[in-house]
Amino acid sequence: MSDARVLILDDDEMVATALHAMSQGVGAQARATTEPESFFAALESWQPTHILLDLNMPNLDGMQVMAELANREVEAGIIVVSGVGRRVIDAAARTAAARGLRVVGVLDKPFLLEDLEQLLDSDAALSVPLAPAAGAKRAATFTVTVAELARALERDELFIAYQPKVECRTRALAGFEALVRWQHPEHGVVMPDRFIPVAEESGLIDALTMRVVDLGLAWLAGWHGADGIDANALRAANQLTLSINVSPRSLGNAALVEEIEARCTAHDIAPARIILELTETATMADPVASLDLLTRLRAKGFLLAIDDFGTGFSSMVQLVRLPFSEIKVDKSFVMTSGTSLESRKVIRSVVELGRSLSLTTTAEGVEDEGVLALLRELGCDLAQGYLESRPLPAEAAREWTVRHLRDDEARRLAALRDLGVLDSPPTPHINRLARLASDSCDMPMALVCLVDSERQWFKAACGCTFVEFPRDQGFCAHTVLRETAMVVPDAARDARFRDDPLVVGGPRLRFYAGVPLHGRDGSRVGVLCVLDVKPRELARTQIDTMIEIARQVERELAAQREPGDADRRRLLAHDALEDRMRAALTVCRRIRVDTALVVLEAVAPPSPADLAVLGRLLAGGVRGADLAGELGAGRLGVLLLGSDAAGAAAVLQRLAAQAAHEQSALLDAFDVRVAVSLAREPLDLGLLLRAAAASQATRLGALPPPA
Repeated sequence: MSDARVLILDDDEMVATALHAMSQGVGAQARATTEPESFFAALESWQPTHILLDLNMPNLDGMQVMAELANREVEAGIIVVSGVGRRVIDAAARTAAARGLRVVGVLDKPFLLEDLEQLLDSDAALSVPLAPAAGAKRAATFTVTVAELARALERDELFIAYQPKVECRTRALAGFEALVRWQHPEHGVVMPDRFIPVAEESGLIDALTMRVVDLGLAWLAGWHGADGIDANALRAANQLTLSINVSPRSLGNAALVEEIEARCTAHDIAPARIILELTETATMADPVASLDLLTRLRAKGFLLAIDDFGTGFSSMVQLVRLPFSEIKVDKSFVMTSGTSLESRKVIRSVVELGRSLSLTTTAEGVEDEGVLALLRELGCDLAQGYLESRPLPAEAAREWTVRHLRDDEARRLAALRDLGVLDSPPTPHINRLARLASDSCDMPMALVCLVDSERQWFKAACGCTFVEFPRDQGFCAHTVLRETAMVVPDAARDARFRDDPLVVGGPRLRFYAGVPLHGRDGSRVGVLCVLDVKPRELARTQIDTMIEIARQVERELAAQREPGDADRRRLLAHDALEDRMRAALTVCRRIRVDTALVVLEAVAPPSPADLAVLGRLLAGGVRGADLAGELGAGRLGVLLLGSDAAGAAAVLQRLAAQAAHEQSALLDAFDVRVAVSLAREPLDLGLLLRAAAASQATRLGALPPPA
């Protein structure tokens, strides 16, 4: 706290004095003033790390002060103070964040000493202001002219700062956003808000955009030979995405699609690695032309992000009308989410909206661990902001990336080792889930692949005899680096795979679709995939089904390490059983198969020994992907996937025969009830449980022997 320097502006001298004393009371250095002139003088000479700013002042109000702070590109953390009401203060804080200021938090008057201390403590990253680059001059008063901007393009004075985008769940690196800067020979670094409007008005914007594309693609393609990069890090680097901002004025340029595509081809970069970002108001000028151009881009494989979502007037219309793949939560909501309930509600709504539309959600302006934890809890996919890294020049971004990718791989391998399933014997549960994936996608082959440091090892293989491949062959080593599904309709026509040994030789694979599998900490450890030797397509519903099956595979992999008696381990606890049953029914509903529920009701409460015997018998009598566990109050349930009444009867007869063979008391200890949901009927766990309860009970020992 001793490093914090707090500059206070409040027109009430008594309040300013009190804030000064409170700041010193929490261990900070402090200066207070009631006059804007002396405030700005101290701002220049004293370089505070934090600013306490009142909103209500007669001469120059707090909003005007923040506008000037933004013009001066002030790096100090802003704490908004007022007694006008929390919603007004929150709105002011969002405005400050939208102007590019770094908002630490807000304080309602009156506030407690510990409130101020908490804000200063939580903002350690702001405790030392950024020093300007050596030799750089402030560009606040510099007026950009068209002639100077044109010369800057000719002389290659523009450069890119790369800001990382990481996964909220694991903080694994996903990609970068390319942020253009101008290294002016006299005025130092000029930020884009100073020259982009000039480029748009003068007709230079397309040339500027293509310059950004050229610089960004060259950087993205330049990983071979990078210092310190190993084979796994190189593979991951070649999966990273790059987001590039596109001006609304460029949407009228019909040649833009071909120009960007040609540059990607020249650099051997798949269009799916390029995300073009547009503000939500960018497509309003000419909706028809915008729809045509953006649809062409998506058809060629490029991704599209709607930026600053929630700050325009036509958000929902744009999302429905245009083929976006990503939605970015505006930083004004993210940066105030720690103190604003309204901001948290907006973020939750945007994330849920993105999930419902199958869009990736990215939060901008993430600056502290608390906000990242909130985003993780809400299910946001990606985050970018000062918490992970400031925008970095090209070489620094390259060094940062190599370090980060090494850490990501070490964390991923640790999560894989934690599962403890590498080189383990086949598991009926997982084998049947692989078969279910094969059937639901109508594919001849399906694999559950775990990606080790140098190999791809198959925990389950359906329709083939694969055991393992080298990591540098095939498709799964690519999929495990992605958060979303990867589909390759024709590998022979895909630059990434057309020369792969598994495509040109061996099984001659042509089609692949894979969904990442996650470990306990969220790290990607493997892939559930389906394959074919001829080109294919998958419907969106089939991919969704694969995702549901992949979540079940994850549960089964995690269950292999659960402690407890080996026989009891087969019987899931009540909550876990119902959770997995609902997930399984979702899959069955999509692929339209019959499903049977068997309920075993204890005549008397079963002993632990009885349950152990029953667990062992079920392990022998129930198929791999079927689910068995405790329904509570002396009741057990078995969900049989792809079974009708006859299939359920056969399972029960085998179970009774095994119990009789072992002379088990279970024959007289349980009644059985059966409910069946046919493929044409709605699949709902509640309906199945009620149907079973209403069915005729039969003592387990009274069942006829198996045919």
